[in-house]
Amino acid sequence: MSVRRIRNVSLQINLSRCVRAVVVVAALTQAAPALATPEEDAKRDEAKRLFQYGNDLRRAGDCDRALEYFVKSRALFPTASNTLNCAICLDQIRRYDEALELYEELLTRFSDKLDADTKAAMTPAMANLRTKVGAVEVSANVEGAVLVGSRMRGTLPRSAVRVLPGQHRVRVIKDGYETFETTVQVKVGETVQVDARLTPLASAGRMRVEGKELEAAEIFVDGALLGRVPWEGTLAPGDHVFWVRKGDQGSAPKRIIVVQGQTVLVETKMTALGPEVRFVAEPSTALMWLDGVQLGAGVWQGRLPLGEHTMELKEQGYFQFIQKVVVTAETRGDVRLVMKPDRKHPRWGVAASGHFLVDVFGGMPLAGSLGSSAEGYCDSGGCPSRSLVIGWIAGARASYELPMGLGFGLGVGYMGLRTRLTRTVNQSFSTSAPGTADPVMASSQYALDDTLEVRGPMAFGGVSYRRGLGARFTFEGRLEMGVWLTGTSDTIGGSGSAGGVTRSVSVSGSGVTSNAAAVLVMPGIAMHAKFSAVRVGLGVTAVVLATGGPTLETGDTRVNAGATCDRQVNGWTIDCAPDASFTRGEKGFGRFIAVIPAVTAGYEF
Repeated sequence: MSVRRIRNVSLQINLSRCVRAVVVVAALTQAAPALATPEEDAKRDEAKRLFQYGNDLRRAGDCDRALEYFVKSRALFPTASNTLNCAICLDQIRRYDEALELYEELLTRFSDKLDADTKAAMTPAMANLRTKVGAVEVSANVEGAVLVGSRMRGTLPRSAVRVLPGQHRVRVIKDGYETFETTVQVKVGETVQVDARLTPLASAGRMRVEGKELEAAEIFVDGALLGRVPWEGTLAPGDHVFWVRKGDQGSAPKRIIVVQGQTVLVETKMTALGPEVRFVAEPSTALMWLDGVQLGAGVWQGRLPLGEHTMELKEQGYFQFIQKVVVTAETRGDVRLVMKPDRKHPRWGVAASGHFLVDVFGGMPLAGSLGSSAEGYCDSGGCPSRSLVIGWIAGARASYELPMGLGFGLGVGYMGLRTRLTRTVNQSFSTSAPGTADPVMASSQYALDDTLEVRGPMAFGGVSYRRGLGARFTFEGRLEMGVWLTGTSDTIGGSGSAGGVTRSVSVSGSGVTSNAAAVLVMPGIAMHAKFSAVRVGLGVTAVVLATGGPTLETGDTRVNAGATCDRQVNGWTIDCAPDASFTRGEKGFGRFIAVIPAVTAGYEF
């Protein structure tokens, strides 16, 4: 019992005296029996050694670690001293129900080993504990095992169990019978009666555990100790949880499925176990999963293999909880797993109301074409090379969502698109035949390299609908409309050829930006994962340009300086070609559709 918790100063002194007295008594009670075997002597000596370790830790104020040694000492050779010190440490770490049970065991099992001072100190300590606990008294028609929560607390046909106030799951398990299960609510000072009526299994399967490595290991099924390996027994068809333990070796809880009329042969491996640990869920009604295996609700107590484990909690009205837990040789005591309540859940009786959301998003738009004049040449096969339209988009939106999942929002962003192509254009020009003044037509061909860019800010608004898919995931559909304030340019270079002569060309207004506003429509879908109030997601959005873009500032295509044009000599060559007008005032982009794979991250207020 924790000395700091005892209100009366004299009780503190008596308790300290009690501990010293019981240590002396222990020395006497642990004296070797006259006919003790060598094996019993070894167990007693090991129990004394463990007790001393625990006592040193308790004096140093580390009751979590001390309790582990006292429990091991009791398992080898129970005495008044290790039982009392277990009770003291359990009280200090607020496991009042277990502490009171051990005090009661001291009075019934070791009463003749306790002196008057020790008993006098224990009386007010037990009275204090009774003000903090209740009890469950279980009776049944079979001699089964009683489990409260995940812990085995006694055997039947009758068993009284001390419990902390609150809700508890009570089970009675008996090989060959259907498991009895009920939930009780216990108040301080109250004893709740449970009459368990177990019926023989109408249909059953069998489970067998064997293996040289597992020989003599304790086997637990659904939390109850059923025997030692090799073991075979009858169980109800369906899911069960089992684990094995042998000293400091054992296995993690594992799910098995028992099939009617069949025998399930269980295979498992034992590894090093860490110290005993208690996982305490808050709220106590939350269901617990360990590495994907359901353990029950509220509290699970036991030893796990060393290493990393995943604890998961689920409860109506709370955000789903997942936490990595690393079990080491130093892990002990209580591991509290606290869920965050979802205050918008109907469980809390709050009138349904909407909430605000803020999202940021980013993605990579992809399109086959911008619908520009330059790309129009590609439709007739006039583009030797052409790239996809590719770019980037980033933005943010704020929205208000109704309880039904319908939302309304506004957003801003910035999007840029770019594509490259090479187009060939055939042109005719009038010239004179060499040696004559007669006009003739000559042919020229232009190979132009275009780099088209469209970029600018956007503003939009729209509606959305979100639907939950389980506790964590949501599916969302969205339709938005807005305006894109674009800046569009076409940087053009290349060459022209005629009469066997090739010259470079230039286009006036190449690369000059033309501004315009375009109307866009953006339907999209997304899948989100929720982590408390934060959500992240992946989605696909289509950007549909409902209106075309601006007329570019590009002018004529002009042949750069080369040889002088002498129509009597080289009138057929590109040197004599006039400025070509096909690039004049081309359209920067038309109506097109871009697809945007995007990632999002948001926060719900």
